[in-house]
Amino acid sequence: MATESYIKKANLDETTGGEIRNAFIRETDRMMRENKRKPQRTNLSAAQWKAVKNLKEDKSIIIVPAEKGNKQ
Repeated sequence: MATESYIKKANLDETTGGEIRNAFIRETDRMMRENKRKPQRTNLSAAQWKAVKNLKEDKSIIIVPAEKGNKQ
């Protein structure tokens, strides 16, 4: 972990190092929780999503990945 390297290079005492470590962990956890709460914005309307869902459920249609080129 890069945080540990910086704490060791700075020759910090255990108390200060622990405070920095804990602050880093708290902030990282906060950012992860905040990121999970943000819903993904969609670029499709409700009608378009319904059409996609219907196409996926139609067993007579085979959906394959798009060809991206440079594949052999």
